[in-house]
Amino acid sequence: MERAYSEVCTRLEAILHEDADARARADTALVTLTTKYGYSRESARDLVGSLASLVGAIIGLLSAYKMVNEVKAVTRNSSFVWWHMLIPIYNYYWLWIVVPAEVKKAKQMLGVQAPPRSIVLYVFLWLFALASDINDMVR
Repeated sequence: MERAYSEVCTRLEAILHEDADARARADTALVTLTTKYGYSRESARDLVGSLASLVGAIIGLLSAYKMVNEVKAVTRNSSFVWWHMLIPIYNYYWLWIVVPAEVKKAKQMLGVQAPPRSIVLYVFLWLFALASDINDMVR
């Protein structure tokens, strides 16, 4: 089972790096899963969807980690750490209240006149809001 999982990961990684015929290659990987390893077509699609979701979550966490550390480098606040976003329930408070406040502090330290993005933007599009605020600090 682990071998099948690693082969699927390898094939999907190769597919992501190629532009042409990505859909056909993904279907080929699904056919291989269904015929060679005995998965049903639906469970193979579920597996591919789960892997894609996992990759997206990892990319999001890495992006958030980098951006939070950029804000921390400006404010030099040792209590502002990235792993607070991993604590259940508290992470909402941290993402929606603490991070915008820290961004506001960083903008003030750099002399940027633009206020931090709206709480609504932080609630629904957190990565975008933080990236936009960091771009304001760089300009």
